[in-house]
Amino acid sequence: VVGKGGKIRMVPFLKIAKQHIQKYLQMLSQKKFIITTNENPLFISKNYTRLNTQSVAQILKKIRRKNILPENITPHSFRHSYASHLLENGANLREVQTLLGHQNLSTTTNYTEIDNLYLGQKFDKIMNND
Repeated sequence: VVGKGGKIRMVPFLKIAKQHIQKYLQMLSQKKFIITTNENPLFISKNYTRLNTQSVAQILKKIRRKNILPENITPHSFRHSYASHLLENGANLREVQTLLGHQNLSTTTNYTEIDNLYLGQKFDKIMNND
């Protein structure tokens, strides 16, 4: 994935996501459209241009409204949940930093929040050798 500032990083994903991406690419290949840039973006808009941050936010906003979902469901909240779930399931801060593409570890620590209940449970598990 090419991120902010042209930074390139690897992003792991589940097999089910790979299957859906393959179906999506197959559907696109059947449409026989031409992308007007020299780039090869994975996700494109209805105008066949690269999806940008605002486009993704607008798509999610439509989904929220259609399904009567809370306004705090945003692209950023997905990113925050991703980081929190990684930490809650054993990833360390350096690993999360790499996956999020943060240059400084302090950005990652400010970005992620783990509730005190989870920290207490993890401490108990370590102390009881579970």
